[in-house]
Amino acid sequence: MKKQPRITCGLAARLAAAVLAFNLVSVAALFILVSSQMRSMREVLEKAGVHQSDEYLVSVHSSLLWAGPGLCVLSFVLAFAAFSRLSKPLKALAEAAAEIAQGRMPPPLRQSGAGEIGVLARAFESMRRKLCENDQSRRLLFAGIAHELRTPLSVLRGNLEGMADGVFETSQQRIVSMEDEVLRLTRLVEDLRDLSLAEVHRLTLHRRPTDLRALISGVISLMRPLAEDRGLALEDESGVPELTVNADPDRLRQVLINLISNAVRYADTGAVRVRASSGGPGRGAVITVSDEGPGIAPEDRRRIFECFWRGGDGESRGGTGIGLALSREYVRAHGGEITLEEGEKRGCVFTVVLPDCAGSCAKADRSKSAL
Repeated sequence: MKKQPRITCGLAARLAAAVLAFNLVSVAALFILVSSQMRSMREVLEKAGVHQSDEYLVSVHSSLLWAGPGLCVLSFVLAFAAFSRLSKPLKALAEAAAEIAQGRMPPPLRQSGAGEIGVLARAFESMRRKLCENDQSRRLLFAGIAHELRTPLSVLRGNLEGMADGVFETSQQRIVSMEDEVLRLTRLVEDLRDLSLAEVHRLTLHRRPTDLRALISGVISLMRPLAEDRGLALEDESGVPELTVNADPDRLRQVLINLISNAVRYADTGAVRVRASSGGPGRGAVITVSDEGPGIAPEDRRRIFECFWRGGDGESRGGTGIGLALSREYVRAHGGEITLEEGEKRGCVFTVVLPDCAGSCAKADRSKSAL
């Protein structure tokens, strides 16, 4: 194990020594200057017939010899005390950085002062908290992956062992059930792969001019039976007859399916509404998915897009906890953004903002022409 670097008060001592050296040079220069001026004054007085004893000049020299070093020592002590106080938070920062470098998370730092060191300490503490959150998210991610993989693997293992021991009959229905579990595993692995690629900006998009109205209509037709099974209405409230965006239709369709599925899963009554509109310059298209469910607690909203995070009774409502995280990365890969807001009366509203349609499509056309 590497030893933690020992942080001493060397910085304060060096700065104080620099102040002492400066003061010594200043006192020496002052002594020489005063001596020269006193000799010049004595010569002038002697020419004028005024005689001055050497005692006055000696007393001045003696005063300078005692006061100069005394002031230098005093300045060194004061400078050392001031610089020691200044270097104390830097020492704490250095020790905390050494802890992080060795893979350990240091305790929170005391944040004091409004100067540059205070700003540095607050920035370091913000980084430390972010590292803690990232480490916790990584642990939760691994736990979530293990949890999601355990169920289908247990089902497959149980069925295979039962058929091998002759406990279960090898029927078409059982094989289809096992195939469903394999497909579930495949979708989970593919979603995790896409999520990882999107987070490092390596997700491949197959962009082309896409009729957003037709895409939304198709998704609503697909998801309407699921909504009706839960006693919900699924309504299309798009305010434009046609809206074309330059996007990957498969990824965008998956975003809509994830958002509508999430709304249907958590809404108990009322309707789920989908609306697409032109957002104006710089906002090519705006898609909103709203519901009349119980909504999301304010403290949970900042975590709603985290992978495998399901607040409240999310575990009992099903789902893998990947859909919203994957939707955000798909939207960001298109250069857009997805946000969550509270509904006017109840429920919540997810808003997807895609880049300018005309600019994106024109860029895509130029790329095709170049090819």
